[in-house]
Amino acid sequence: MPWIAAAAGVVGGTLGFLFAAYTQAVYPIPTGGMAIVPLYADGVITYELTMLSAVLATLVSLLVTAHLPDWRRGLYDPQIADGKILVGVVNPTEDSRPAIERKLREAGADCVKQFQS
Repeated sequence: MPWIAAAAGVVGGTLGFLFAAYTQAVYPIPTGGMAIVPLYADGVITYELTMLSAVLATLVSLLVTAHLPDWRRGLYDPQIADGKILVGVVNPTEDSRPAIERKLREAGADCVKQFQS
């Protein structure tokens, strides 16, 4: 993820500078001997778009790598909102279900539920 954020920052900053410089070059305003494309003023826009693109790339890569949101509606129990912790096993074999339930109870589980997916 750091490389994605850094690459997005470089691309965003470059595009931000180019957009600002292009706009100033296409619509020149004479400012009494000052440069048409001032680097100091464009640096602010470059910085802002660098940060914006890096933060957005970090957010998107986090969501993609964490598989969020999970639109498939995987394991969920309404008791999670009340502070409970969900430990789930997806698609265990019928033979292993009693052993899994026994291990969870030995570990101190309040209740063990089976959901059909």
